[in-house]
Amino acid sequence: MLRVERLRRTCSAMPAQWEGLTENGRSIYVRYRHSVLRIGVGNDLGRAIDNAFSDDAVFILRLGPHVSSGMMSFGELKRLTEGRIEWPSEETDAAH
Repeated sequence: MLRVERLRRTCSAMPAQWEGLTENGRSIYVRYRHSVLRIGVGNDLGRAIDNAFSDDAVFILRLGPHVSSGMMSFGELKRLTEGRIEWPSEETDAAH
């Protein structure tokens, strides 16, 4: 199971987006836009972003037909990835 140590929300909607670090110091990128949740991991943030949009994504989930959908709470992210990714108990806001 992938374990995330720190997670910071960088955008609240359109897309909902987070960046953080895994327990082994790798970067993680999470993006929800156009009803697709994508998660990538890499040695740096750039690689994590690239991986989220490639066959190297650690998680991709298409949630529905609503093309404009891009809002997601941290709780919903945790629920949708339960059993695959262990998140920190709280996210931090982009301002912090």
